[in-house]
Amino acid sequence: MPELPEVETIRRDLCKKIIGKKITVVEIREKKIAKPDSRTLIKTLLGNKFTAIERIGKLLIFHLKRKNFFLLAHLKLTGQLVYCPLATPQKFTPLNSCEANLTRFTRTIIYFNDQSRLYFNDLRKFGWLKIADKTEKEKIIKESFGPDAISKDFNYPYFKNRLVSRKKSRIKAVLLDQRITAGIGNIYADESLFAAGLKPSRKAGSLKDAEIKKLFAAVKKILKKAIKRRGTSISDYVDGQGQPGNFSEYLKVYQREGKKCLRCKKGIIKKIYDSGRGTRFCDYCQK
Repeated sequence: MPELPEVETIRRDLCKKIIGKKITVVEIREKKIAKPDSRTLIKTLLGNKFTAIERIGKLLIFHLKRKNFFLLAHLKLTGQLVYCPLATPQKFTPLNSCEANLTRFTRTIIYFNDQSRLYFNDLRKFGWLKIADKTEKEKIIKESFGPDAISKDFNYPYFKNRLVSRKKSRIKAVLLDQRITAGIGNIYADESLFAAGLKPSRKAGSLKDAEIKKLFAAVKKILKKAIKRRGTSISDYVDGQGQPGNFSEYLKVYQREGKKCLRCKKGIIKKIYDSGRGTRFCDYCQK
């Protein structure tokens, strides 16, 4: 699933490519992904322009120039947003052509006045595109998201307070709760806990102040490093240009089960399932 670093990478890519371009055609190939419905999505986008792109957690918020509306986009498990410039004979290659990104999993195509396109691809069809007014957008953010994990609002006093309020919960469950911290998913929860030397199964209330500070710093550091490396491509994720991220080269525990720990050199990375979710950790050096 694309997490904060992946979605932030896509946001930055698209800001450079689609801002200010007039939308000329909206082709919806899978009505399920259009909210509240395909007719509203098409009617609102046609002739409009994106003026800015924000992000809260894993949610992208496209500002529209005309009318007080926004396009919200969530990639869920396997979604992709890929920008394609018009391919020319001189530049036509499998890597940069629009045809390379047009697949049987393409659910929506947004065409711009310069003939470039934005593809919304989704293998599993869990992702969605939603038209919302300002009131609805703010309600969704308020009800579904806590502070973004790389924002100033996600600070140490806030993080410590929320851990204390969930003292009987496992640490990893707290990190994954989007209403507490927006943007952290399975990959970066495992990596942050490893960096902090903490077992995912520890109860939040068992953490000492020094451990909380170490975990808070690890979350910030891991996410920023992953953004710098343009995210982690494990299966379906590609950036806004259709290219994989390379943070997978820096993973210490995620998908390394059965291998020797890179830090202590003594433990073997284990994988357990908790609430149907895989969790990786070193049983020797994570306390």
